[in-house]
Amino acid sequence: MSQQELMHAANALEQQVGRASTASRCALQPAVRTMVKRFEEHGLDVPVSLRRLDEALMQDVIEARFDNMPV
Repeated sequence: MSQQELMHAANALEQQVGRASTASRCALQPAVRTMVKRFEEHGLDVPVSLRRLDEALMQDVIEARFDNMPV
């Protein structure tokens, strides 16, 4: 996959996450993480927006796990 194709796929994924509900956003976190890894595997710089999105989604996933924890 070329750098241009990766950028296009990353932009499409970012838009998809932006339109998703909170629950759906958490479900998309693995796809965002995979996209980050693809950039790294190709030796490319990960776009800052994609890295921030990955971090934010990971925080959402962690918070969701604690929300379901019995007290």
